[in-house]
Amino acid sequence: MASSAAPASGPSALAVLMSRAAGAAPPAPRAASRLRDQTHDAQWTQKRATKKEEEKVERARKAALKAAERATIRSMAEQAVNRELLRTGWADAPPGLDPVTLELFDEALLAPPPYHGNSSRQDKDAIKEAAIARGGRASFDRASATWYVEDRRTMLALMKTGLWCPVVLDGDNPCVDTALAHLVRQLERLLAPRHGAAPSAAAPSGAAAPAPKRPRPSDVPADTEEDLDSLEALGVPRGAAPLLAELPSTVLGPHAGISAVARVVRALRVGTLVASHVEMHYARHVEGVLTTDEFRRRVCGTCA
Repeated sequence: MASSAAPASGPSALAVLMSRAAGAAPPAPRAASRLRDQTHDAQWTQKRATKKEEEKVERARKAALKAAERATIRSMAEQAVNRELLRTGWADAPPGLDPVTLELFDEALLAPPPYHGNSSRQDKDAIKEAAIARGGRASFDRASATWYVEDRRTMLALMKTGLWCPVVLDGDNPCVDTALAHLVRQLERLLAPRHGAAPSAAAPSGAAAPAPKRPRPSDVPADTEEDLDSLEALGVPRGAAPLLAELPSTVLGPHAGISAVARVVRALRVGTLVASHVEMHYARHVEGVLTTDEFRRRVCGTCA
């Protein structure tokens, strides 16, 4: 009788498990694990520091943009005030100067420096001495062959010598005594101290002019019927004027010796005050929805 077949030879299950365990990687030492954790923490710390620095730069950028916007609003308001101030001098202008020429003269005085002018070659020493005596400096521009200054007060000193005429008097507006005298009066009107402030001392060339003092309540003129009529002509009821007049100078501009309603009218014409502010007035004053602080925050944005 045939014997049964022998069982197939091969590795047992235990041997297979032991061989797999022997081939597996040994566990990482504790020191290596700690080093890996420290490296990971250092990377995240660096990322957080980089993120904070980026946020700081972004905040500074936004703050600079807001400051530039507020400065632009103030500059627009001041230019509007100065333009209206020079417009009052048209009544004293010589008969030969038409309104177009007068406006051209005003824009030349309101323009930023430098201020170029024509003169004779033999007068160069007198021009330089006049500028130095005023605390400024006159420089020669070879490209245009003109002498120029960096501030209006030095320009006024040179114009009074009669030897230096702004370039705006060229072409159809010759450098004649009448036109030059009108420019001198206009520039004196522009540089005159306002609100009763004492005249400032001579400032060096390029120095910023001191800011005008804020007028006391007694110095602000009273509202007139003409101002209220102008306000209504712009679509704003008279009852809105007292609240709108509470807004800061960043919206209404400087006082410049005008009434509170006149400041509101000027801001509406310049564009620093818009119709939405008037609508918010009714939301606060008539309907009682907004508080004073909320009204100012919405109108002024970041300005306080």
